[in-house]
Amino acid sequence: MEIFSTWYHDEHKIKPLSQDLIVQEIKRAENVTIISAYYSVVFLEKILSKVTKIKRKKCVLNLLFNGFSGQRLYDQLNELKTLTTSLKKMGFFNIAIFLNRETALFHTKLYFIKNEQGSVWFSGSANASFSAFEKNEELLFKSSSKINSLKQYISEVVSDSALIEDINPDEAVESNIIGFFRTGSIDFKPNHQLSFTFSEFKLPEWVEDRIRNIEDRPRNTNPGKAWGSYNLKLSLGLMNDENDKVAQISLKPWSIETCYGYWVPNRYRSIVNKNVDQRSKSIKAKLVEVLDLINSRGIDSLLEDYKNYLNDAKVILKSNNINYPIDEDELISKYQRFVERIIFKLSDQDRLKKLCLPLVSTGMPEIWEDNIAYEDFSESFYEYTASCLTAGQIPRVVRSIMDNLDFTIDADGGDIMDSFAEYFESDEAEWSDEYWRE
Repeated sequence: MEIFSTWYHDEHKIKPLSQDLIVQEIKRAENVTIISAYYSVVFLEKILSKVTKIKRKKCVLNLLFNGFSGQRLYDQLNELKTLTTSLKKMGFFNIAIFLNRETALFHTKLYFIKNEQGSVWFSGSANASFSAFEKNEELLFKSSSKINSLKQYISEVVSDSALIEDINPDEAVESNIIGFFRTGSIDFKPNHQLSFTFSEFKLPEWVEDRIRNIEDRPRNTNPGKAWGSYNLKLSLGLMNDENDKVAQISLKPWSIETCYGYWVPNRYRSIVNKNVDQRSKSIKAKLVEVLDLINSRGIDSLLEDYKNYLNDAKVILKSNNINYPIDEDELISKYQRFVERIIFKLSDQDRLKKLCLPLVSTGMPEIWEDNIAYEDFSESFYEYTASCLTAGQIPRVVRSIMDNLDFTIDADGGDIMDSFAEYFESDEAEWSDEYWRE
């Protein structure tokens, strides 16, 4: 048996791990079986392209991966069907791709290659990905021995998995708690929002203390401690509504708020997407209005308004015997660049589209191997669910869970966690989109 490591190899006992290790064995392969928890399609295409062309027609490919749930399952099936098409174009005919969705987290990494010289096994921690073979510290064991128990293992795993062609994501049933969480996606507030507040004019603390109780304020300022920052929207005669993007989206009936964002079941994805789309159109209309007003007013007019703002500030300071100099030229120059950046972003259609998104949706992250991350997520999930039970009207998403799990309205987060564990560890455990209320 030989041992290979990405980083901790030497000249004697431990050899370097790289994709060349697989390539050397695969060139004249008659049978290739790759079982991997996670994978990279590009990596698989590159490795399998090393099979000699004359061998590809009769080479048997068996690929088996950890299966996802919810929207990620749709994406995974499309990705792997595209991989099948790509492999057929390379000249492979005997292709079988399986997903294992029976276990909570299918985590095996096993490579079996049979060629003219015999067969070889690789097993360890390395997934079928570039990261595993080039970046991460991974370990693989290599053996040329005939290991019947490994053949039996492959046979049993395959029989407990499903061909991708036989999987209908619309009818998928989850039998474990990780599968349940995977049926949701995460919505979060993006960090690429556009601010119209210009806050370069910063007063020292002693000045703020002096003006705190003065009623006079410079024009077009936000509310806030002492004088709020200058707001371009107010200068354009618009209301300042920068912070209401998410507030106007009805998420509570369809989501569970967690430490990673709003967890939305796949069943309610279309409803949330519709709400987000409607809000995006409203945001876009307002941003287009801002750009039109800026263009109609012109930068010179906007700079004049900002000069008047600074003059207001100087007058108020002088009338209250506060001797603080204002570097007007530098601030006006910075404000001009600020306005020009806004014009640039609003004029670019791709940037504008992103700026209009009140929420961004992503598949449920694969946090299951990180105990702390998983515990933080699940605890926030259960605690939020419990907090909804005392509301006047229990959200539909929470009511759906109550319909199928054994807990009452006086349950706390710990009770709900226990109910989830008891249900998904039972022989009757299952969950599908049908379990969510209409």
